[in-house]
Amino acid sequence: MNINGYTLKSVKNFMGREGYGFSANLYHNGKRIGEVTDTANGSGEIDIYLDMDCRDQHKNVDTDFLERLYLLHSQEKSFKAKTKSGLDKALICVAFSEPTTDWNYYLEYTGSKSMTEDAFTAWYNKNGVGGTIEKIDIFTSLDDFNIQDTAESENLSPQEDGMTMS
Repeated sequence: MNINGYTLKSVKNFMGREGYGFSANLYHNGKRIGEVTDTANGSGEIDIYLDMDCRDQHKNVDTDFLERLYLLHSQEKSFKAKTKSGLDKALICVAFSEPTTDWNYYLEYTGSKSMTEDAFTAWYNKNGVGGTIEKIDIFTSLDDFNIQDTAESENLSPQEDGMTMS
């Protein structure tokens, strides 16, 4: 599981004052570069502690990116749990821009590996629990959790002396 070479390892989940938090080691291309912590204190921020020799190179790692990385880590963990018994299924993750009737902004479904976004949307509109779908991610293998995002790459490129490395 990684986004542009960044990954979380040794993830620990816990209950904070304002919900669930986590702490983890942050890696880039297999090298530990620091630690991150969401204390779940209501601030919405993730504390980033980069190792001294990595601070300049990875200074563009921010809370939004780490939230996305943590979500991908959680989705991969869920995918592994749902497919552990050898079932040939896909994990369908749905984010909502408005809450469902039971106040969820995020739900997971298990479906056929041949499921498409259009087919899922049609099924959901007929059988779902309300809410406006914002995004659908369909994972059919562990390879789907390795993401190369060119838009994100521009923001996260290792930096040296303020210049982007090629």
